[in-house]
Amino acid sequence: MEQVFSPYRVEIIGNTGHDGSVRYTRDGKPITNFSVAVNAKAKNKDTGKWEPIPDPQNPERGYTRWFDVTVWGDCPVIRKGDQLHVKAHVRYESYYDKSTGALRVSERFEADSVEILPRRDQQQPAPRDEYDIGDLGPPLDYDGGMTPGA
Repeated sequence: MEQVFSPYRVEIIGNTGHDGSVRYTRDGKPITNFSVAVNAKAKNKDTGKWEPIPDPQNPERGYTRWFDVTVWGDCPVIRKGDQLHVKAHVRYESYYDKSTGALRVSERFEADSVEILPRRDQQQPAPRDEYDIGDLGPPLDYDGGMTPGA
């Protein structure tokens, strides 16, 4: 598998699809993975209201984009349904599909900061609200030759 660091940065605001899963490096640093769903909307020129963009495969439903996010280091406890604001950089990975032999490219979003936004029925977010991940460097198995910030 080849990994390529990208200078592209994104901000994602959406809801988690499941509880975050945590694993640890050999030296005990946490790695948290979770998915964030964002419903695509566009402003209707006639009404001025934001409306869901239809899913091409199911036009009766709105289109939802899922982002796979990895946090290297400390992270708030991520629970299913949390609304998050994630600032991340993009990492592309290429691999060959075992069943077809075709080259595939996947994208992962490595968080620089994660903020849990307050729910509509709350005035303040829970105390587990924000972590600035900082520059932790590349993942342990990174061999692409480029490092963040280089």
